Amino acid sequence: MDNKLTNRQYIALILNSFIGVGIITLASDLCKYAKQSAWISAIIGGILPLFVLLSSAYISKKLDYCEFKYIAERVYGKYLSKIIPFIFIIDSMIYIPIILVYYTQILKNSISQFLPELLIILLLVFSITCTSLKNIKIIGRLSEISIYLTLSVIIILLFFTTKGNIKNLHPFISSYKDIIKAIPKSILAYQGGEVCFFLSNYISNKKNLKKDALIITFTVIFFYAYIVFIVIYFLGWELTSKTNSVLLFIFETQRLHIISDLKAIFLIFWSNAIFLTTSIFSYPMVYSLSYIFKLDYKKACLLPVPILFLLSYISLKNDNFFKKVMEPTSKIISFILIIWIAITVIIVFFKTRGEKNA
Repeated sequence: MDNKLTNRQYIALILNSFIGVGIITLASDLCKYAKQSAWISAIIGGILPLFVLLSSAYISKKLDYCEFKYIAERVYGKYLSKIIPFIFIIDSMIYIPIILVYYTQILKNSISQFLPELLIILLLVFSITCTSLKNIKIIGRLSEISIYLTLSVIIILLFFTTKGNIKNLHPFISSYKDIIKAIPKSILAYQGGEVCFFLSNYISNKKNLKKDALIITFTVIFFYAYIVFIVIYFLGWELTSKTNSVLLFIFETQRLHIISDLKAIFLIFWSNAIFLTTSIFSYPMVYSLSYIFKLDYKKACLLPVPILFLLSYISLKNDNFFKKVMEPTSKIISFILIIWIAITVIIVFFKTRGEKNA
């Protein structure tokens, strides 16, 4: 089965892995700390995906663009390479339920008040599992279509620029300390790019990985910084910080002559992005399960289903568990992944020093 990705599909796939809950919550989260300078924090937070994607491009090139399991074995040896994938398994098993909880809560508060939460979670987990059963090329094609719909939010927001006030952004730099303090809040929005370590061997033109990394990073930074900037320009940082689903609030309360129901259109586009984000993020988890336990890939797709469902449903019903267990664990795993990437880059550098790479 042909599993090759074009560079455009790879770029779209990684972009979709970033654009999930952050599109709704990032502006509010950052404004609580950085106030009117929150858009600067969104830009600086882009260092994380830049580091992850460039590191992946470097490691892949140095190790001849081989499959992830072979990268792990060449860098960490036969036995330790079986432990590394557990980080990605835990990462996905925590991160996917977090996305599903945010998505379900927003649906319940907007258009699905009468739809049982249990049914929403079941449908979402079922959809993710069905998509995971497909090869990565199918997800790449879907991502290529979806990313244009998601990025169209930029164009829609342009119509609100005449209703904003530049004073809402003054002074542009309120406090350097507050700007830096807000940066960790962008972790959830910029999380997801780690999947690139599992995809480099599928790309048809592997020599453009570094260029692709730069395109992806600057696109997602611009996308998030632009949204935060426009939202503050339109609403002001005080109202933005008090409104959790700020983008949805704007589309719900504002009208355009050319579009009668902005909220419905946005929810359709965003739902599609959420579906793909979770499906993409499940790939490292399923791949790692298949590798560690020597399972057929399709059988491995079914293994995490009960765990994803239980964690999603418990988090939805128990807000204390969600905020004190799930979210902190997700941040800890993200930090561990960053350390793992840094260590891997250093090991690869010394192991391949003096070698000639294609």
